[in-house]
Amino acid sequence: ESIFHSRDTIKPNLLIVCGSLGSTRVFDAVLSCDADVLSKFQIVVTLGTLNTSFRSKFEEKGEVVYDFLSPPQMMQAYRESDIAITRAG
Repeated sequence: ESIFHSRDTIKPNLLIVCGSLGSTRVFDAVLSCDADVLSKFQIVVTLGTLNTSFRSKFEEKGEVVYDFLSPPQMMQAYRESDIAITRAG
């Protein structure tokens, strides 16, 4: 099964992976984007264990949210992504 849940095959897949220091700024920036901009993408967000407070905010926008992806899932997510926004600690 696709990490992106095959919601729409026409929209590009946007993967957002952040999990530690600095990730709050990335998540806030994405959430502050205009709804018209966000609607142009299928978005999957990986929060990490320190950012679970963002789960409901992304889910309210209809995005797929994971706390963590295993290494095989992460490989699949990168393979399926057209664009990735990442922040490593």
